[in-house]
Amino acid sequence: MAARKTTAGKKPASSRAASHKSAAPAEAELATPVVAEIALAQEATAAVQDAVHSDPVEAAPAAKKVKPKPVVTAPAMKTAMTYPALADLSRENLVAVARANAALVKGFEELGQEVADYAQQNLVSAVDTARALVGVTTIADLVALNRKVAQATLEGAIANSARLSEIGIRVATEALLPLQERVAQTFGRLSPPAA
Repeated sequence: MAARKTTAGKKPASSRAASHKSAAPAEAELATPVVAEIALAQEATAAVQDAVHSDPVEAAPAAKKVKPKPVVTAPAMKTAMTYPALADLSRENLVAVARANAALVKGFEELGQEVADYAQQNLVSAVDTARALVGVTTIADLVALNRKVAQATLEGAIANSARLSEIGIRVATEALLPLQERVAQTFGRLSPPAA
């Protein structure tokens, strides 16, 4: 009986070898479903990519074969931006910024020229006032000259201020116009269509 007890608990050598050999096919059987799932996932990914790049009507039969849940809906496909479309959009936006900067530079040059002209006019006026002061003989002449110079200075400052304001408004409008157009076009491309 002792011989039976010792051998009863142990498997014969031939059965141990058979069970060891049967473990390898079991692992292969476990790997087969994983490979099949990976293949199905790749097919589903390819079908979704085809659906995104093709017409929604043509994508419907491909979706029925694989039966993945659609990632991109039909209205969203119209607004989905591809990399080349985004690159074009960015390029157009940079062109608009360059046009706005060119308008600003031109406007600042014009403003600078206007300020330089006004300064030159003030210098000429100061020289004329100094010459006129040399010829003043009475207090009444001095008061009249002072009133004339003050009036000319005030009128010149008001006129120059009006010209600078006009140039500033025009420059701001010209500089913002390309940017406003690009903002409207960008939001038009990126916003989803109204339902």
